[in-house]
Amino acid sequence: MSKWKQAIGKRMWIGVLIALAVSFLLDSGGAVLMCRGIIPEMPMWVYGAYSAGSFIGVRAAVRRENGTMLRAAVMWLILCGSVVLAGIAAYGGITFRTHGVGVMLGLLSGCLCGGLLGSGRIKRQTNRKKRPAVRR
Repeated sequence: MSKWKQAIGKRMWIGVLIALAVSFLLDSGGAVLMCRGIIPEMPMWVYGAYSAGSFIGVRAAVRRENGTMLRAAVMWLILCGSVVLAGIAAYGGITFRTHGVGVMLGLLSGCLCGGLLGSGRIKRQTNRKKRPAVRR
């Protein structure tokens, strides 16, 4: 199986959906907090939401798999494409152009951090025979 077929698989698409869902939830939660005046209106919340969402999505995609950085790079490309298309469709080109670079960097930082952590393989523990209890 080639590396590209291995990188674009079922787990990667699940990771993309998880990343978009978490990013949307964090972004909408930040919008609610900004409307209520709890946090100031700053684009840093949006960048952090996309970074956290992409990190969680990459971790879901590369769990117990090989080639974590390749999967993270492919996932970043797919996330960038979907976020750019959604941003231009929803906000128009001029509004999205001002914060688009920050959103892309947020996605890149989350994907890189998720890919650099590795696959998180669980080591098997051998069954050790216990010594019989000695009664005195």
